[in-house]
Amino acid sequence: MEAQDSVSLTSPSVKKHKKPIGDRMCFGCFRALQKIRWVIVLFWVVLLGLGLWLGFKFLGATSMDFVAPKGTRAYDAMKIYRREFTEKAKESMLVTYVHTNYNTTVLNNDVKDLTHLLNDSFGNYSYVRQVMGYFTFKGTPLELIAGQFISNETVPRSTLIAIEVDMSDSNKIMTFAGDLRKTVNKYFAKFPSNVYTYGLLGHAVMLRDINEGTTNDLGFVEFFSLPAALLIFILVLKNIPALAIPLITIILSVLVSFMLMYPIAASSWNVATFTPNVMMCVAVAMNIDYALFLLFRYREELANKRPNHIAVRNTVRSAGLIVLASGTTLAIAFLGLGLLPSDLIRTVGIGAGLTVIIAIFVNLTLVPALLLICPKFFSLFSSCQCRFRCGSPPPPPPA
Repeated sequence: MEAQDSVSLTSPSVKKHKKPIGDRMCFGCFRALQKIRWVIVLFWVVLLGLGLWLGFKFLGATSMDFVAPKGTRAYDAMKIYRREFTEKAKESMLVTYVHTNYNTTVLNNDVKDLTHLLNDSFGNYSYVRQVMGYFTFKGTPLELIAGQFISNETVPRSTLIAIEVDMSDSNKIMTFAGDLRKTVNKYFAKFPSNVYTYGLLGHAVMLRDINEGTTNDLGFVEFFSLPAALLIFILVLKNIPALAIPLITIILSVLVSFMLMYPIAASSWNVATFTPNVMMCVAVAMNIDYALFLLFRYREELANKRPNHIAVRNTVRSAGLIVLASGTTLAIAFLGLGLLPSDLIRTVGIGAGLTVIIAIFVNLTLVPALLLICPKFFSLFSSCQCRFRCGSPPPPPPA
């Protein structure tokens, strides 16, 4: 009976001091992280090298050549068209439009010289099939076709110079569209601006303008968003050395996510050209947000006179779980876009989702490892005495 009473009295106390399974798992992971902290740093250094190698290749593998989603009538029709008229389906036109602003004919030596210039400059390109215009057919057995390239007026004031290209490689044709625009602009630069109105038309020109416009707009946003986010980071933590953490995690998140997206872009999927810009914006936002969570908690632990390894452990146990939970939710939401049929949307979702996942891993592995390895570098965190700034209790009132 005494033995049974002893067991019954002691067993509740044992259960009372037994740590929850979540805490035990967290402490176990932290002990493992503490032992292999240098391995973690080396691992991310290797990934940084691979990201520098393959990440920039991803930028050149994006595309703006999109088709209708599978299962739609447009997709089925385009599939039949490309099968039955393979060569015709590859054709596209880049058209140079020229209009004279005076009541004089556009069929002059200026336009004639431009036609010959475009034919001489681009006619031998492998993907250029032919250069066509009024002066191309004038004086040939096909002279009747020449009238199709001028406006229907008594005195023609407008003309077209069409370049037929093979659109098998849309990225190459978009580059060609840029070269064509530079050549035309350079040619008309020698005339007064009020003499001619000119421009470029065509599918490749439209894709190039969309790509450049989107990239420039997102680049403008990044140019202002990154300094603003870093400024907020400094104002909250009031510690400049701490900037090293978000800068390192942003660079790693961008390059490693680019590296993971490269095989997708190199496959049959068409990754939108603005996907890298979206991924960079996500990387900046998430990494600064996660760094604030972790470092603010770390500073509170140091302000409460915790040893460095205990401060890091408690940071991972509390703020780390918040980072893991919120990041996982956001990653699932982004990756859910990958279920949509349109490459334009799903590649953006997959890219953003991978960026969030990499941000979670780098913040929950590399950041604690750096805090353990370099405690003196971040020792300024413990110098704060204000409750508002670090959460430490205020000093006792004077007697």
